[in-house]
Amino acid sequence: MSGSLPTKGEVVPSREGVVGAVVPAVAGVVVGAVLSGVYRALPSRVGRLALVQLGSALGAIGAGAAIRSGQPRPAVVESTAAIGYAGVVHAAAHMAPAVLPLVIAGHGVWDLAQLGRPDAVPPAWWYPAFCAGVDLTLGVLLTVVGRERTR
Repeated sequence: MSGSLPTKGEVVPSREGVVGAVVPAVAGVVVGAVLSGVYRALPSRVGRLALVQLGSALGAIGAGAAIRSGQPRPAVVESTAAIGYAGVVHAAAHMAPAVLPLVIAGHGVWDLAQLGRPDAVPPAWWYPAFCAGVDLTLGVLLTVVGRERTR
């Protein structure tokens, strides 16, 4: 399987121990903190739209991996989730910006649920832990940043 995505019936190698979830999650926390800083540096509307586009792109990566695997159920679940997430995050960014951090953090919970699921088809073994780290950190930090911006 070296370097390629898993196909139907193929077992995804797990990375146990520290490398399994902690290292990618910590890397995700760092990236989430950097993204929060970028958001803070941008004008409010531009920052929200940049986060929406990034979130939509990351969801598309997961959907693409599931489709490429050739497994119908993961392809449908991941594609539906990516489209649903993109719609919700776009609506939140435009209609209720205060809700956007909750939507992003909620996606982090979805990512956590993907860890260790035998029917999940992530693009890479580290992807769910990394994305959970990014989403949860970004959601929490944006909540704090959002409060600071309204003062």
